[in-house]
Order: sequence, then C-alpha cells, then structure tokens
Amino acid sequence: MTSPEKSKDGKWPTAIQRFRYDFRTEEKAPNNDGAIAPSPLDLSWVEKIPGESLALALDVARRANDQSRERVSVTENKANRTGQTALTLLGFAVALGSYQGTVALNGSKLLFLLIVPSIAAVIFLSLAAIEAFEIDRVGFYAQGSLNDLGPTANDGSIVTVIKSEARGRQLSNWTAEKKLTDLMQARAWMSRGLASVIVAALVASASSAVIRRESEEPKEGQSVSQPSVLATNPPSTSVVPASVEAAQTVVSSSTKKPSKASGSNAVTTKIP
Repeated sequence: MTSPEKSKDGKWPTAIQRFRYDFRTEEKAPNNDGAIAPSPLDLSWVEKIPGESLALALDVARRANDQSRERVSVTENKANRTGQTALTLLGFAVALGSYQGTVALNGSKLLFLLIVPSIAAVIFLSLAAIEAFEIDRVGFYAQGSLNDLGPTANDGSIVTVIKSEARGRQLSNWTAEKKLTDLMQARAWMSRGLASVIVAALVASASSAVIRRESEEPKEGQSVSQPSVLATNPPSTSVVPASVEAAQTVVSSSTKKPSKASGSNAVTTKIP
C-alpha cells in the first residue's frame, strides 16, 4: 500500500489536520496545508485530434475547465453559509448551557446531567464550523496561458494549451470533490448539533417549568401561619362597631344638654 504522499490520487488532509497546521510555525507547517495534487492524467489522446478540430477542442476544454472551477466556487459558498449557521446555533447552545449550569448550581448535583445535551451541541457545532470554514482554503487549479504557445500559433502549440486546460479540469474536479466531501461532513456535524440543541431547549423549558411550579407552591412555614392571620381578623372587625357606639353615646349626650338648658329657661319665665 502506497503512502498518501506518493499516491496517484493525491492527498487531502482532514479539516482538523488543516486547522492544527495553523498553529504551527512557517518552518514546521506543510506547504499547501498538507494537500498534494494528484498525478496528471494520460493526455495523449489530445495529440490524436484532427487539425481542423483543434480550435473546437480548445474551446470545449476551456469551457469544461471554467465549469469545474465554478463548481468549486459554489461549494465554497455553501460551506460559508453552513459555517455561519453553525456559529449561530453554537451561540444558542452556549446560552442554553449557561442557563442549565445556573439551575444545577442552585439545586442538586444530579441537575448537572441537564447540561449534557448542551455540551454535545457545542462539540458538534464547533466541529461543523471548523469543517465548513476549512473548505474555503487551498485548492489546485490550472489553466492554459501564453507560455504554452510557441512563437507561432501552430498545431503543436494548440495541443499544448488543450492539455493545460484538460489538466486544469482534472485538478478543479478533484478539488471540488474533496471540498464537497468536507461539506457533507460539516452538514452531518451540524445536523447532530441541531438535534442536540433541540433536546437542550426542551430540557431547559421543562426544567424552567418545574422551577416555576416549585416557587409558586406554598412552603411548610407559610401553611402554619395562615390560620393565625385569619384568627386575628375577626377581633379587628369587632372593634369598629364599638368605636362607632362610643361616638354615638358622646353625640347623644352632647345633644341632650341644650334641651336641659332650654327647660330651665322655660321654668324661669313662668315665675313672674
């Protein structure tokens, strides 16, 4: 079995390997993020194209190369959107984990098990973000240039340009396939992270409902003190009529005094 470095199919390191290479110095980091282009294909068939068809073959080869490179660009754009979505879900998972940690600190130690879905979501979404953002990295491309042309645009020069375009199509397709494979892996990590976020959200909502219900239930001390409050209410209501009666007696006594005075006045008028 040949090593990846000597394989004819080239070498494409994983996203985690490329991510780890970023923390190395320039002397220790591998070239092209450790990626090695595949060996050239056998392009001897280009030399068998009739001379009158070389111009058409060159146009077809150029369009095929451009389409292959466009395929890579589409893959990188999809990877960028996947990475942005993974980062958004990652922030939501961290918020859920913080909430569950606060609940666990205020309760039993067994409540720390509620953080497991949030931790799983953070791990899966972090891997999805790394995998997605590493896609927009090194790729191998080739294209025909003026260097492939001789002093005169003879058939040999056109054949050389066609071979360069065919080689570019091979490299672009190889790069697109590797990037698409990484994109599918990133989507798989994000799907697992999304499922973990949903579970964490359900656990958070259930735990918050339990905490709210426990806070609304009366405690043992409150159930004992409530009858004493009710027992003291009747005397407070009976005091009010007593004060009203006292006020009425004072008013009645004050109203009777003028009647006595008027009676004495009546008696003095009758003496003469």
